[in-house]
Amino acid sequence: MEKKVNSIKDIAKISGFSISTVSKVINNKGRVSEQNRKKILQIVEKYHYERNSFARALRLQQSNTIGIITPNLNNSFFSNLVENIEKILFSNGFITVICDTSIDSKREGQYLKKLKSQQVDGLIVISGSQTFEDNQISNFKHVVCIDREPEDIQKYCYVGSNHYSGARIATQELIKKGTVPSLFMYESDSSPIKERIKGFRDTLKENSLIEDNLSLISLEQTLDVDKTRFKIRKYLRSLLNKRQGPLGIFATSDTLAVDILLAAKSINLNVPNDVRIVGFDDAPIARYCSPELTTIRQNIQSISEEAVEILISSLQGKQLKNRYKKIEVELIDRGTL
Repeated sequence: MEKKVNSIKDIAKISGFSISTVSKVINNKGRVSEQNRKKILQIVEKYHYERNSFARALRLQQSNTIGIITPNLNNSFFSNLVENIEKILFSNGFITVICDTSIDSKREGQYLKKLKSQQVDGLIVISGSQTFEDNQISNFKHVVCIDREPEDIQKYCYVGSNHYSGARIATQELIKKGTVPSLFMYESDSSPIKERIKGFRDTLKENSLIEDNLSLISLEQTLDVDKTRFKIRKYLRSLLNKRQGPLGIFATSDTLAVDILLAAKSINLNVPNDVRIVGFDDAPIARYCSPELTTIRQNIQSISEEAVEILISSLQGKQLKNRYKKIEVELIDRGTL
């Protein structure tokens, strides 16, 4: 194997051509005869030369690197979304730095500082527990927020599902099935959850259903599954004592919906005869439980494509016509409704 060379200067010396001519061939710019082009490319291949993209990036003040901030990669919706975004970015010549904050605002701040020091070209921020303050992301010129609204929507770009509409659809379907729905959620002040709560409440009101202390049930987010299901069973028993007919439950995530399904089964409740459940996300787990979960599907592919398209357009200095984009959701009716 021939020794690897590291610069255009080395290729020029070996080939006998000028640095300028070699540069034109390697960068595919400028006019060079086909005969000379072939000779230079043969030497490039023989000596295993690769362009130093890092040095080139320094000259152009670009790193071709995008930072992705996500709250929880253990959540299948977030992990699938990140995977899609990474694939699309890679196909467009970008590498990614993926940062899992574990829903920790302090850790998130540390990641933002590190990404800035690494001079990433752009930033995609997925969900999170609070609205972004301008001073947290003002150091980044090209930012797209997914399901997390920045304070200055005119300055930063936003892509997200229509969570309000999804909640209305889920709640309305439960009402059609003869239930008085309850909403089960994990404690969160994220904008998607707030929108789902509003959609749920507005739909109850429009159908002349009065909220009570069991309409909104908030659970602590914990890794202790047994503890979560114990609390769910407790709430299910309370609902059975208070509600007439089958119970109707709208869960703000598929993970929580499946926990409710399993908790119901553990106390001999039949789904969907005794308990009717609608989740949110259409995560893979929705198809692997029994019965399969009825849920609101978020269009991960569309969200990913829109976010990357907006970010790349921003990086290219294009005029952005739509900085705020809502992606519609749909009901996937399976076996729990």
